Amino acid sequence: MVNDVFTFLVGGKAGEGVKKAGSVVAHIFSSMGQHVFQMDDYMSLIREGHNFSMVSTSTRWITSHYMKADLLVNFDKRSCETHINNVADGGIVIYNSDEQEDIDGIGIPFSSEAEKYPMKNLMYGVGPVAILASTSSKFCNLLCLIINGKNIVVRLNFLIKNQRQKKKL
Repeated sequence: MVNDVFTFLVGGKAGEGVKKAGSVVAHIFSSMGQHVFQMDDYMSLIREGHNFSMVSTSTRWITSHYMKADLLVNFDKRSCETHINNVADGGIVIYNSDEQEDIDGIGIPFSSEAEKYPMKNLMYGVGPVAILASTSSKFCNLLCLIINGKNIVVRLNFLIKNQRQKKKL
């Protein structure tokens, strides 16, 4: 984290809720009284083309996004390959273990978890927000009030803790 700036980056295929995830994260940080800068990239508006959203937030005024992400969430292999060099020292990488081999990060089976819900395409966009929520109880409580998705947050918290324990073994 650069001084007091936290940067969240989510990447995936067009239509997976990348922009919505970034927008929700930016809105939540703003609701918490943080200053926010969101940058969305639409390399492709064609379904399954690569898109990403980067949200930087701070307690002080910021005028641009920061290129080094403290939390990187990848829905697909292409996003991981594109953004892996944009992770800050000490940053966390979360990747879709249904589509990628084990890399230096925490694998979450986004695709198979999304299949468990009606309107599975919407669950992709909720996933990164729930992951971010798992890092802070204050953020989690606010998120649960906004999206009423506590069961999703709890399930992803369980998956993340499971993956961290496996990595320690």
